[in-house]
Amino acid sequence: MEGFAEELTPQLVAAKAWEWVESNGWYVVGVLACWYLVLRPSLVDPALRVARAPSGEQVRALEEGKRAARLRQEEAARRASEAHAERVREKRVERAEEIEDVGLRRRGAGRRLGTGSEVDEAGLKTNKPKKDKDGKDDPFRRLRDRNPLGADSSGRGYQPPKRKANTGG
Repeated sequence: MEGFAEELTPQLVAAKAWEWVESNGWYVVGVLACWYLVLRPSLVDPALRVARAPSGEQVRALEEGKRAARLRQEEAARRASEAHAERVREKRVERAEEIEDVGLRRRGAGRRLGTGSEVDEAGLKTNKPKKDKDGKDDPFRRLRDRNPLGADSSGRGYQPPKRKANTGG
């Protein structure tokens, strides 16, 4: 063995090490990649998460901050709703005053329109349909009274559309 130790030189050791790295280097790279991608998240990251976790005092302070923010939001929403309700009340009062002023200026204002009944000259209510100037009934009455899902008044019911023969071209 004495001869073996004498033959060992730093250049020889470096050459043998480099030869081993050249033949087995990809295995080392693969092992390091597996450790980084597979084992590190399950071993190292939980320890880092525990180290970064807030303390009990910090958690209590955060919860108090959340409660205070919620109370501020609720108070702001309540004030906004009260202000809105006040504006709506003021608009209603103004509108009522306008209607009252217009009603006092115009005689007969405030009658409801579109009830379907009219007062004739004698003061009696009638429900007969109003005729046009030329004395004819309303042309759209048939369309309003018709059931769109039912059959036509002729009794023929649904008819498929007629087909045209292909003339070519």
